[in-house]
Amino acid sequence: MLAHLSSVQIDYVVVLNTSRLWRSEIVKIMKYSYEFKKDPFGITRIKLSEELSVFSDVFEDISTEEEADEYVGYVKKVLDGEYQDFEITLNATSVSIKKDLTIAKHHYRIDEPFESTIETEGFLELMLIWKEKIAGIFGD
Repeated sequence: MLAHLSSVQIDYVVVLNTSRLWRSEIVKIMKYSYEFKKDPFGITRIKLSEELSVFSDVFEDISTEEEADEYVGYVKKVLDGEYQDFEITLNATSVSIKKDLTIAKHHYRIDEPFESTIETEGFLELMLIWKEKIAGIFGD
């Protein structure tokens, strides 16, 4: 069964279950790796690569499933061509969503990077992953 996988193109893999190891779940999705970790204050964060780290701050500002659903809807409307672009402004960050790329900016960081860019479909996937995690973090 696995031998067949080498003969087809795989765009992404979704891992439905991971084992816990030191309060960390390490997963690879599409070409973006992430893990959930507790920071020194006990807050669960989605940790992304350094070049995507501003998106970690974006997700931290989204604390309810309803809020995540609202933003997922905007992203889908941009991807479907209903909106040409859309901007979301949060506490310390803003996100500019266009059909191909999404750019996150952090307005108060002291150290770089102040801006991160990701493919919009990748942003949507990470947003959906964060939405699933929210209930366990914030107790919705």
